[in-house]
Formats: sequence, C-alpha cells, structure tokens
Amino acid sequence: MTSLEIVALDTAGAEVFGCDLSSPIGGEIDQLTAAFASFGLLIFRDQVLDEDDLTRCASLFGDPSPAVATTNHGQWHAGNTHHAAPMTGVLTALRGRSDTPDSHFASTYTALDHLASTTRRALEGLYGLHVDPENRTSATRHPIVIRHPLSGRKALFVNPATTVGIEGMTDDAALPLLNQLFEHGQSTECVATISWEPGTVVLWDSRALWRLDPPNLDPERFVAVEIAGTELVAAVPQDSADPSLVQRAGATLAGGIITAAMTGIAEVMDPERVRPDVEIVAEAPDREPLDDGLDFGGLPPLE
Repeated sequence: MTSLEIVALDTAGAEVFGCDLSSPIGGEIDQLTAAFASFGLLIFRDQVLDEDDLTRCASLFGDPSPAVATTNHGQWHAGNTHHAAPMTGVLTALRGRSDTPDSHFASTYTALDHLASTTRRALEGLYGLHVDPENRTSATRHPIVIRHPLSGRKALFVNPATTVGIEGMTDDAALPLLNQLFEHGQSTECVATISWEPGTVVLWDSRALWRLDPPNLDPERFVAVEIAGTELVAAVPQDSADPSLVQRAGATLAGGIITAAMTGIAEVMDPERVRPDVEIVAEAPDREPLDDGLDFGGLPPLE
C-alpha cells in the first residue's frame, strides 16, 4: 500500500502529497477517506485529469454527478442545503491558466468548537430554514448543529447564502443570531486560503465547510463533480435538547435583540496554537474550548 503524506493546514483542510488521481486508487482509499472525514477539505497538486478521471475519483466518496453552475461567486456559501439530503461535497479541478484568483474555505467544525458551551447547547435545539436560491418560497429544515455522518464530530450547519430563518422564531429574533453565526464562521481562525495553480484539485465537504470564490472567478476554468449526500442528523435529538435553552433562544428584548444564552458566545483561538503536520490521518481530535470570549454585539446574559 502506498503511504500518502497528508499535511494539515493551520486553519482548515490538508494538502495530500504522493497521490496520482489519474491512476486507479487502491490501498490509498482508506487514508483518503479518513483524511476527508477528518479535515473536510483536501488539496491535491500537480494532477493531470480529464473529466472521466474526476468522476471516477468522486465515485470513491459517493454517487457523482456533474456540478450545477453556481451564482454564489463573491459570497460565502455551502452546497445545496435546501435539499433534504445536501450533497457530500464537490471535487473541483482547475484547467489551464495559473492566474486564477484564490478561493477561501471556512471550517464549521472550528466555528462550532470556538463557541461558548452555553451557546452550543442552545443551538443544538434549533433548526435552520434553508431556501432554494432560485425559488425562495419554500424552505427545508436542517439541524443547526449536526453530527457529521463521516467524522462523527459536531459541526455548525448554516449556510450564509440560503439559511433565512430558524424554525419557531420570529425574523426579529432569528436574523440577528444567524448573522452573528455567519460573521463568526468567517473569522480568521476558521478560514484557509487556497491558491489555484495548474493541476490543482480540491475536494471539499459542504456539510463541514463554507466556500468563498472571488466575484470574477471564471467557471470555464474549472471542471467539477458533485457527490450525492444523505439526510443530516441532529447532534442532539430535538426531544432531548434542553427545552429551557431552546425557549430562551427565542426570547427577545426590547428592539428585537436576541438573548440566546449569549454569554461568551465566541471563544478565540490562541494564535500560537496550530495543528502539526501529519503523515497519516487518524480520528479527528477533540478540542478543548478556550477561555477568552468575544463581545458578540454586546448581548446581555440571561438571568
């Protein structure tokens, strides 16, 4: 079996070395599957692929289909979260030129890990409402905190492009909370910047990452394959969530300010704390929350 070198990035994802995606993948599949589950974002360099190769590689992770052209350039987004079974992710290859602008990926594993424990517990009882960007008249509900089907880790599951509300909450209560979560997920400790070079292939899990492409990104420079997903499961079943926290998450003060157990809503990452390089990916490590808190809009604590 060929041993791959898998090097973790500081914030999100990992680069994979020693893997030729144009050749049949044999013994390396276990390493790639573990890496995909652990990191959610894999970057391969110096690949020479055609569309058949890309589809074959995508089939190692699920049922592939041609990617639908997106209108989300210039906006943070996840995959087709308005579907009952959001896609696993997208395998994207750059073809041709090297002057393609960078893309950015934000880990919603990290975003959730750096919320205060009281906030995480409150969110575990809530369901977000996701709309079709082309037809915003109906919505699909998904848990705001999911148990990721591959890694088993908890991840924040809201989509800045299409999550428009929270089930059981008024817009006045839900939108400030969602906007704070969107802002928190874009913080520097969650985001990796990926440069596109000739032969770059990116596999990203849209259930655990957001993506931001520049507005001027030319889709003709890329070929992409989507990977079908499954229905998502709440990290904590709705009937097991703390009802007092769920009720308080929907409470508002005068002026419609949300009071969703916001004491210490976000905890910052120590800038000196980085993940070491690894060669073989094991089960994703648990992270201990940090003590420092950010002021998320001056929201008052609950009494």
